[in-house]
Amino acid sequence: MKPAEFAERQYETIFHLELGSGGSSPFVPTQPLEWHLGIDAATNARDAHRIWRILNVNIPRRTLLSPMLWPHLPRRFHPVISGRVVSLFIQFKVPKYNDSKRAKYRVQFGSPYFEVAITGHQQDRLAELQRRVQSRAIVRYASPAFWTRADFDRHAGRRNVLSQSAYLIPSRVGTHKKWMYVAPSGKVILNPDPEEIESEAWQVLSELMAQQAREESLRAHIAGLAQSIREAPDQRTYEGEAAWLSTVREYAKLSQEDLKYLIDLRTVADAAEQTDTTWVVMLLPNDDTRNLFDMLWEESELFWRHYWF
Repeated sequence: MKPAEFAERQYETIFHLELGSGGSSPFVPTQPLEWHLGIDAATNARDAHRIWRILNVNIPRRTLLSPMLWPHLPRRFHPVISGRVVSLFIQFKVPKYNDSKRAKYRVQFGSPYFEVAITGHQQDRLAELQRRVQSRAIVRYASPAFWTRADFDRHAGRRNVLSQSAYLIPSRVGTHKKWMYVAPSGKVILNPDPEEIESEAWQVLSELMAQQAREESLRAHIAGLAQSIREAPDQRTYEGEAAWLSTVREYAKLSQEDLKYLIDLRTVADAAEQTDTTWVVMLLPNDDTRNLFDMLWEESELFWRHYWF
């Protein structure tokens, strides 16, 4: 069995870049490497820089810094965002590649296959999160259907990491500990007590998000998510008790409406952290919102060009 030649964090970062912009592919170090380098991603690297010789790694391609890499929408515009919205919570996994001729499920698949370990307590929380937010959000595992660094770079360059990943619904996993698959979609085997199901393709998941998106403001969407999450017995609340909230009240001078919005954001973000997922709000904007984004895009692009180029 071969481990992936890239880290989960690298897969997650490239996934985010493609999801958010279809955009760039900067050099993303692993977490141990980041500790030594002190950077999250490298851009516009010069061939002569000796750090790449010291690390004995390929020199990353030049990446133009742009607002696509730092999506930025001032908070004052949040109330006016309208359109159809849906949230996506993703738990990222990196598989091992099982190409042994004696692999347990080699006969069932008829080929080598990918294998992902499922963490019990994490699965329980994901399934509970899925149950609570299902009216406004989709919760999924995501894992690449590739394992070599060469394939990672190739898919990142072609911007098809999303389509070359497999997606699994937490409620279908149940108490299983392993997830086996060959391709982005098709047959999946879960074990112990082997069970055969199907994984989703990115196209199917995209269509599902479009169907589930509802017409509401961003604030209303986040408020609804937060309310469904707070119904959990172990979900903490913040109003009147958290030190950070007291500090915000003292120094930010926010309105009660803005404070509630901040509490709602913290509630959803905490739920994502507790389940080790990434929370993304997917927006299908109406014409007014699209015009707003176009206006802000021009402003933010000028800002980033001024400070980064």
